[in-house]
Amino acid sequence: MPITTEQIAENNGNKSYRHMDIPLVTFIMNWVITTKVIFPKWQREDCWPDEYRVQLIESILTKSDIPKFYLSTVNNGNTYYLLDGGHRTRAIKRYILNEYPIEIDGEKVYYDIVPINSSKRSNRILNTFEKELFDNYHLTLTIYENLTEKDSRKTFNILQNSQPMTMADIVNSYESPLIDYLRSLYTYSIGGQILEQIAATSLKDCYLPKNMNSKLIYHLASIWTICFPLNATNPTEKINSSLKYTLKGEKRSSSMCYKYIQEYNEPISDEQKEYFQGILENYISSIKDIDERGHTFKTGECMTMIHANIYVPNFSLDKYWEMIDDERKLEMLEKKAKSHLETGDADEYDKIKEACKILDMKYGHGLSEWSKGYTNINKDHMTRRYNLVKKYCTDTTHDSGSNTLDEDCVHLSTLSE
Repeated sequence: MPITTEQIAENNGNKSYRHMDIPLVTFIMNWVITTKVIFPKWQREDCWPDEYRVQLIESILTKSDIPKFYLSTVNNGNTYYLLDGGHRTRAIKRYILNEYPIEIDGEKVYYDIVPINSSKRSNRILNTFEKELFDNYHLTLTIYENLTEKDSRKTFNILQNSQPMTMADIVNSYESPLIDYLRSLYTYSIGGQILEQIAATSLKDCYLPKNMNSKLIYHLASIWTICFPLNATNPTEKINSSLKYTLKGEKRSSSMCYKYIQEYNEPISDEQKEYFQGILENYISSIKDIDERGHTFKTGECMTMIHANIYVPNFSLDKYWEMIDDERKLEMLEKKAKSHLETGDADEYDKIKEACKILDMKYGHGLSEWSKGYTNINKDHMTRRYNLVKKYCTDTTHDSGSNTLDEDCVHLSTLSE
C-alpha cells in the first residue's frame, strides 16, 4: 500500500518505537511468565519442531546472535503484544520450565530441574557457569509505542512479509567443504560454456535450475548424493543410500538432501571432483539430447537417469526414452478412458482400458506405478524406477559405454575412503 507525505511527516515527528536490551531471564520471568507479554490470537500457534527449539538454546549458550523481538505497548505500557518472536519466546520459556533438554557432551541438560519422569542416567542441569551465560544473554527488543490492536496487526503483517530462508538458501549458506566445492562449479566450463550460463538457458528448471534463490546449488547437492552414497561399504548399501538422500524437501525435517549435507563433513578430493564433473558433463549432454528429441522429463526422471548411468550395467538411454514415452501414452489413454466413462460410453472405455493393460504389461504392470511419483525423488519412487530401469532399459547386445555396477562400486568405495 503506497504511503503519503503526511505519514512520513507524522512518523518522523513522533518516534514510534524504541530499542532496548534486556537479560533473557528477566524477559521470560518478569515479562512473559507474568503475562505482561500477550501472544495475540491472530499470531501463529506454536509449531516449531523440537530440533528448532534445541538449536535456539544452543545458539544462546554459544553466544550466537539471534534476531530481535518486536512488541507493541498496550494499555499505556502496562502490557505488550508480541508482534514477532513468538516461537523463540515459547522455546526459551519452555526450556526454563524444564520441558525439554539440550545435549552437552553426550548428557541431556535441563535448565535447573531434572524432571521426575526422566531417566536420571546421563541427565543434569546447567552448571553455574552455563546458567549465568544463559540467564544474562541479552535479547534485543523493539517496542512500538501505544499501537491500537488494528495497527499492531498491520505491523505484524509487515514483519511477516519478510521472507524466511528457503531450504535452498539454507543449503547455500551451510558451511562445509562440499557446499564450497559445489558453489565453485558455477564457473566450471562444459563445452565452452560455464555451468551458470548453461543453467540460465536450460529449457526446464527440473533439468538444471537457474542460479536464482540458490536452487542450482541445491540441485547439484542432490546429484552429489547419488554419486557418493553415505555410510555405505558394499554394493547393496551403496545402491540403497544413493536412492535415499536425493529428496530436496522444502522443510529441514523432510529434506533428505539436507540431512546428507549435515552428515557429510569430509574434504573433497581431486578424484571425487573429477568423477563428479564427469557425471555432470554426461548429464548435461543427455538433457541437451532430450531437448533436441522433443522429450520432456520430470524431476524424478532426471535423477533416475543420473542414477542409472552409474548403477545400472549397460544402461540404455534410448530404451529409457522409449519407456517414458510409453508412460506418457499410458497416461493419455487413462485420461481418455476416464472421459468415456464419464460420458457413459462403456464400449469405448473398455477398448481403451484393454489398450492400457497391454501397454502396461510390456513393463510387467510396472508402468502404471511409474507415474505415482515421477515428479518426486523420495526413496520409494527412486527404488521403483530403479527396478524398472534395471529390467527394461538395458542393452545386453553390446556395452553402451556406461561403467558396470561392480566397477562403479569399487570406484566409489575408493573415493569414500
